[in-house]
Amino acid sequence: MKNGIALLLVWISFPALAQLPVIKAYGGDGRNVNWSEIKRQEDADPDGPGFFYNDCSQGITGKKASSTLAPQGSKSYGISNLNDENPMTAWVEGDSEYGIGEYLLISAININVIYNGYQSSPSNWINNSRVKRFKVYKNDIPLCYLDLTDEMGSQHFTLPFEADWDKHQTFKFVIIEVYKGAKWKDVAISEMDYQGCCIAEAAVVLPEGDLLDLAEVNVGASIQSVNLDNGKTHQAEVKKLVAVNHVDLVEIVAGGNTILCTKDHPFFFESYGKSSLARLLSITGKASLDELIPVLKILVWDSKVGKAVFVPVDKAKSVEGKYQTFSILELNNGDTYIANGFVSATYKQ
Repeated sequence: MKNGIALLLVWISFPALAQLPVIKAYGGDGRNVNWSEIKRQEDADPDGPGFFYNDCSQGITGKKASSTLAPQGSKSYGISNLNDENPMTAWVEGDSEYGIGEYLLISAININVIYNGYQSSPSNWINNSRVKRFKVYKNDIPLCYLDLTDEMGSQHFTLPFEADWDKHQTFKFVIIEVYKGAKWKDVAISEMDYQGCCIAEAAVVLPEGDLLDLAEVNVGASIQSVNLDNGKTHQAEVKKLVAVNHVDLVEIVAGGNTILCTKDHPFFFESYGKSSLARLLSITGKASLDELIPVLKILVWDSKVGKAVFVPVDKAKSVEGKYQTFSILELNNGDTYIANGFVSATYKQ
């Protein structure tokens, strides 16, 4: 009887596993990324951002690894290397074979960026093994499979769940399949991150009223900022910018305006103040964007009356595809700017 029950449980579990979605990462920069040269060039520039420009990064915290390769000389391979903003360090599993079944436990709001393999040099990258497929759990519940490309540089993906902006989740990444190294079985991951708060394909308003693509805005540029106390504009200078690749955006339509952005990009909503769609989904308890839209009014710039006004959100839908996104992180005067007619908030105040 016990054997019969065991067989029944196994039979039931296979369909559940088969139903897990497979998420594919986008990106990567080939197999010959020279981080040493990139660092040398950045060190020569006093204003250089270093390896990464991470002001829009939310970061992750490595909690535990199932195993870790022992230190070799001055080099260590612990889980803390995953979030040290240095792609030339890496976590390396400690299994004697190809690390199948080894795992990482990560605390984060979400995760959408990974640097696969040991990226200290192109030769070290190709000689060590890389992850081909992870099985991902969120809070001990199977979430998806994640397939990575076999390239250096950053890869981007979107895990299939709605992030709660106020709460960190525990993610478990289990190695299921690998790209075998040319010399060594050791499997490595150089960096993991969560990046958000950006807009794609938008134009900002200049002081004279002309439009400029956000992708062409530089530090020091003057743009229009909105005073939320009176709804009028004033001139502000851009102090910080960021550009991040994303593969899952949302299209918002309101007051005749359309914008593509990440779900965590901050706007202004009537009765909620400065917030994002991701946060609003969390605090309202709505299950989807379709449920959220009817209760939302968003702040837009009405050029006819020369004032910011709240208008109903007509549509908000998810859009898949690889996009380069941008955000203004800091202004010298205020914390708002107009992008495609929407009053957008800077990430830093």
